[in-house]
Amino acid sequence: MLGGIESLKEAVARNNQEYTTDVICFAELTVDKKMKKRTGFPEGTEIYYMQRVRYIDGEALIIDHNYFRRDIVRGLTAEIAGKSVYEYMEKVLGEDIVTTKRRMTVERVTELDEKYMKMNGYNCVAVVSSVTFNARESCLNLPSRATALTGLHSLIRPKE
Repeated sequence: MLGGIESLKEAVARNNQEYTTDVICFAELTVDKKMKKRTGFPEGTEIYYMQRVRYIDGEALIIDHNYFRRDIVRGLTAEIAGKSVYEYMEKVLGEDIVTTKRRMTVERVTELDEKYMKMNGYNCVAVVSSVTFNARESCLNLPSRATALTGLHSLIRPKE
């Protein structure tokens, strides 16, 4: 567990399912005015931006859109992002993940959702936006947009 927060990787393992990640976009960016509105990071903040498709038991169920501060998540690579960013932060960088605030909405599918996931006739997805903080109360990432289809509900159940 990361800072007392169960990661997706841990939830999948707890449910005896297979989990893989495909990093489809990884970029180093500097926040401009437009990005400031979307992310909440101040202009000039250097960030990593990534899109990752999450497969559970071989089915693409989640597309993550993440923004991480480069000054906190130093040395992040696409290879690390394909495994576990939070595990890297805690075990390699010594960052303590304290809390994550999440908000869930239902939104129409995007072209990206349709490209990577089988929509099976659905025209909406659950979107989870989250903000994660470390022990210094620094915001680590904003917002993490994860689109999820049916099937993810099996991960959202109490620990046994």
